[in-house]
Amino acid sequence: MPLLFLDLDNTLVDREAAYRAWATSYLAERGSRADLLEAMVLADGDGLRYKPEVADDLAELLGLSPQDKESIVKVLRAGVVAHLSLVPGAAEALASAREAGWTPFIVTNGVEAQQEAKIRWLGLDAMVAGWVISDACGVRKPDPTIFDLAAQQAGEPLAGAWMIGDSAEADIAGAHAAGLRSVYLPRGRAWTADVPPATADADSLVEAVRLVLAWEG
Repeated sequence: MPLLFLDLDNTLVDREAAYRAWATSYLAERGSRADLLEAMVLADGDGLRYKPEVADDLAELLGLSPQDKESIVKVLRAGVVAHLSLVPGAAEALASAREAGWTPFIVTNGVEAQQEAKIRWLGLDAMVAGWVISDACGVRKPDPTIFDLAAQQAGEPLAGAWMIGDSAEADIAGAHAAGLRSVYLPRGRAWTADVPPATADADSLVEAVRLVLAWEG
């Protein structure tokens, strides 16, 4: 069965909204100004920034004590998981892919414990055939080796696989390097990456899966 690789954050799960919800509640709990929210979002860098740097910026922004700064990354990660939800239609899209004979498989960069917590918290472990996480396998997207490892773990050939993701630099560049077709989720952003464009763009995960299932190219 052909493989359908999917990114996790902001592809299958709404990490952006979860971070905003956590940051809003964290500001309220501390009695901090609500207008600091956008600066917290900027410091987070869409979840892609090196976490010690995020901790430094949040500590300065919020005037954290040394103790709070020490624990802020742990608090942030737990808060994101607690506020996390699947993107709209994710369960149905994955079901439609499986019913059409595809093998959904998560390929994600990140810390193993954090990414597995997201997968299991939302029940994705029952909706996909498996997953590879960069922290666990020692390879990060866009290195095409991570797709080889995913295919081996899934027990399916890499040929004919697709990748769906929201990162041009990681998901789409990685798919291109591995010789895979791909669907890019722009999330309202212009294409600025110095990499070949995706096979197709989609406004949602549901649309992306439909494109893959209907593709005749």
